[in-house]
Amino acid sequence: MSVTPDETLRAEIIEYAQQLAQKHGWTWLEPVEVVAGAESGEPVWIVRSNAGMRGANVRIVLRRSDRSLVRAGFLPR
Repeated sequence: MSVTPDETLRAEIIEYAQQLAQKHGWTWLEPVEVVAGAESGEPVWIVRSNAGMRGANVRIVLRRSDRSLVRAGFLPR
């Protein structure tokens, strides 16, 4: 069973991710994907810009419990 955030939570997660990308000077392209995942057994939200494409992807991982940042990166290619 796939876990997805409701529309309000999804919008908040994307807004936070966009702000983080802007702070780092990373290119942000649509569409954006927000999916559930796990890091070291802990539930997380994974945000990826330019979803479905190779390159120019911002990838941000947030804990589901408090939405704190686990990791963030930019994949230029």
